[in-house]
Amino acid sequence: MFIEPDFPVTVSRLLQRSQMTPHTHDFIEFVLVAEGHTIHRVGNEGDSLSYGLIQGDCFTILPGEVHAYSDSKNLVLYNVAFKEELLQSELAELKQLPMWSRLFESGNSPLSKRLHLLPHERIRAESFLRKMMLEFSYRRPGYQFRVKLALMEMLCAVDDANIVEWQPYDVEPYSGLLKTLDYLEKVESEPFNLSELARMAGMSVSSYTKKFREMIGDSPCEYFLGIKLEKIRSELLRSDISVSELAFKYGFCDTSYMIKLFRRRHGLTPTRYRNIIMSKSQ
Repeated sequence: MFIEPDFPVTVSRLLQRSQMTPHTHDFIEFVLVAEGHTIHRVGNEGDSLSYGLIQGDCFTILPGEVHAYSDSKNLVLYNVAFKEELLQSELAELKQLPMWSRLFESGNSPLSKRLHLLPHERIRAESFLRKMMLEFSYRRPGYQFRVKLALMEMLCAVDDANIVEWQPYDVEPYSGLLKTLDYLEKVESEPFNLSELARMAGMSVSSYTKKFREMIGDSPCEYFLGIKLEKIRSELLRSDISVSELAFKYGFCDTSYMIKLFRRRHGLTPTRYRNIIMSKSQ
């Protein structure tokens, strides 16, 4: 699992297949859902707990714990595998973070080890995960220190987040909500239509809005805008398409309004964001 036995940590970003059979690890696994959704099952057959996972969720699987995925749709995960000994010298300080006892201490229920990050918080956590991946790729002198530092920065970012307390649901409400999430993740230029989303989920508008906010932590409209802005952010880095073209592509009739929303979320205009990130990568 680990390339260097004396440096027990690895990180990956992978598209998961639709089903993953129950399995265990002898290391700690921290998972962040980057895209898509799935049903996650934790525990042995006959004594397991199943719940939905969506973009922005993060959780841990401790050594010896059984878990599996099913009904995955466009599921992209960041997986950080490490052994506690990696952070031995920093462990006393890390255990002072409220997040540590919740995610990494044995005996906690699976639901208590499942957190949801809002879009801007997820983006921040992802930036440290990507930094870990880059350091592993470059392997420049001191990269092990840099990887550990990025890992700890990511854990601090999760600790700083305004964690959404999840409500347990039966399968039926999950299936309706997950269906609309799958739709929202795929659309580009289509306008936001709350009534259509509620119909798709088989709920009234008021019930859908209430359950969506409980499950996601955002309103349906804010979540929809967050997905579009994240797609724009990604395209800014991998293409030279203009800001106005991106606004049109993702259904914004007013480019200045899109720029305002982007700046509110990322602290920079799209053009400034692209220039800064691209200059750092050269």
